[in-house]
Amino acid sequence: RGKFYPDCIPDLVRLRELVEDDNLISLEEHITRILSSSDITCPEKILKKLLQDGKLLLLLDGLDELNHQNTRKLISDIKRISNSFSDCPIFLTCRFGAINEVLKSFADIEIGDLDAEQIQIFASKWLSTQNCRDSASDFMANLEQNPSIRELATNPLMLTFICLLYKEKKKFPRDRLELYREGLSIWLERWDKTRGIQRQKNSGILSSEQKQDLLSRIAFSMSSSQDIFYIKEHILNQKIEKYIRRVLPDLKTAQDIEQTRKSILEFLESEIGLLVKAAKNIYSFSHKTFQEYFTAKFISH
Repeated sequence: RGKFYPDCIPDLVRLRELVEDDNLISLEEHITRILSSSDITCPEKILKKLLQDGKLLLLLDGLDELNHQNTRKLISDIKRISNSFSDCPIFLTCRFGAINEVLKSFADIEIGDLDAEQIQIFASKWLSTQNCRDSASDFMANLEQNPSIRELATNPLMLTFICLLYKEKKKFPRDRLELYREGLSIWLERWDKTRGIQRQKNSGILSSEQKQDLLSRIAFSMSSSQDIFYIKEHILNQKIEKYIRRVLPDLKTAQDIEQTRKSILEFLESEIGLLVKAAKNIYSFSHKTFQEYFTAKFISH
């Protein structure tokens, strides 16, 4: 809205995009390429001038998505820019506890939980986009009567999950277990339908029950491992492929199996967001509560 560093040119850098053949290009090289692609003459001089005058707002997103070696390189790069161009505003995001090295000139800010007013604003706007504007007040009234579910609503992702369930049911389940059971069923079956999205690709080759079974196996494997909340990408791919071979025996060729594996992972990651890339070649559940639920589901069955 023109109030956040209005005199600066913002540059959003998704840090994983700096990696080329496992090597990290410098921030300056990345920005210079952007300037060059805009037919700006002498991009190196323009960049230096912007940095010197403090007119470039660097928004660096996803430090935790780099491997250890590239993280160290980038931090060194950031320190050099910060020390050389002290007027240049730099914002860096990463998951909590993802790095141990201290950037002394930086202030640490942690995103807090949503408060009651923010939950109401979010729910009201979300429900209004789903043509459920009149449901916002009922939503909040029901939420106040369910302390355990209200506690989950302080997280934006879980609040979206709860809103989706409320839109379908117009009420909340009795407890968290029912919340996850009913909500995940809706998420896996009707997520696109409730948002009015039509997918060109068919990700429905697995039933909702099979998708939950697969997620349960992945969650249990993660919870039983040393890393607990993370799984390496190649191990995740192996588990999906193994599951495909077991429940879809009609898929005979390696090409069909590989295409199905990619489709399933894309569905779980990009389309419904239950799995996310926590770092380069590392996956996790988007919220640890989902992992806990699916782990318990696996054990109980």
